[in-house]
Amino acid sequence: QYSNVIKRVEFGNTTFEGTGVSNVIAAMVSKCTCLETLEIDDFSQGSEASTLVTSFNDILEKNRTTLRTLCLPLTDDSLLAVEQGLIECSQLIGMQIGSPLLTNASADQVANILEHHHGLKSVFLRSTMDDQGLSMFAPHLQRMARNLKRLELCYSKFSITQLCSLLPSLTSLKQFSLVYNPVGDQALPELLSTICSQCHGLQQLGLAGTGLTLQSIPVMAKFITNKPSITKCFVLCKVTLTTSRDETVDQIIQSSGMKKMGRKSWEEKPYNLYGFDVIEHLCLQNDRKQELYVLVAV
Repeated sequence: QYSNVIKRVEFGNTTFEGTGVSNVIAAMVSKCTCLETLEIDDFSQGSEASTLVTSFNDILEKNRTTLRTLCLPLTDDSLLAVEQGLIECSQLIGMQIGSPLLTNASADQVANILEHHHGLKSVFLRSTMDDQGLSMFAPHLQRMARNLKRLELCYSKFSITQLCSLLPSLTSLKQFSLVYNPVGDQALPELLSTICSQCHGLQQLGLAGTGLTLQSIPVMAKFITNKPSITKCFVLCKVTLTTSRDETVDQIIQSSGMKKMGRKSWEEKPYNLYGFDVIEHLCLQNDRKQELYVLVAV
C-alpha cells in the first residue's frame, strides 16, 4: 500500500539462502514506481540472481526515470537479460553490478551499459574479468572521467600495468578501491607511484585481499606522506602470526612512523563480509592528520 511513496529499498550485508527468498524480495519491490535507490547485495555470490531476472526487468521498467543508485548481484546470464533495462535507467549516478560469476563473457554488455551512462559518479564492478575484459570497457570509464568520483573493482584479475594505464585518465577520481584483485608487495610501489604522480585529486585508496603483507605498511605510509591530497588509505594485510598480537601491532606502528589513534572504524564498508578473518583494526595518523587504516587478517 506504500509502493507509490517508497524511494529506497536495500537488502544487503548478508547471504540469502533458500529458494523462496528471491520471490519474497521480488514481491516486496515489484509494485514500487518511484524508487531512487535499489540495493540487493551479497546475494549468494550471485547464484540466486537468475531467479530474480524477470523481476529485475519489471522493477527497472517501472522506475527507469527515478532510479539514481542501483546495486544488483548479476551473473553473465542475468546481466545479459537485464542489459536493456539498465541502459534505460536514465537518471543513474551510482551503479554496482556483478558477482564472482561475472566473467569476460560479459565485457561487451558492461561496455554497452557504461556507454549509455557517462554521467555516472560511482562505479563498483564485481567480476572475474582480466585485462581482455578491461580493455573492452575501459574506454567508457575514460569518457566519463569528468564525472566519475569513485571506482571500486572486486574479484577481478586486472594487471597492475593496465590499471596504471587507466587510472591517470580518470581525472576527477576521488576514491579508488581494489578488493580481491592481485597486487602483492612487489607490484605495490608501481601502483602507488602512478597514483602519486598522476592521480592528482585522489583522496581515498582502499586495498583488501590484494596479497599484501606487513611489508606494505611502510610503503603505504611513505605514499601517504608524499601525496598531500590523500586523506584516508585503507589496507588489509594477511599475516601468519609468529608473535603475539600486541607485538604485531607494535611492529605496524613502528614501521609506519605514524601515531595510533585507537579503533576508529573505516566507514566505507565492513570488509569482514568478504570473508576476511580480521584480528586487529588500527587507525594510524601522521602529523598532517592523514589516516592509514590497517586491518590485520590471518
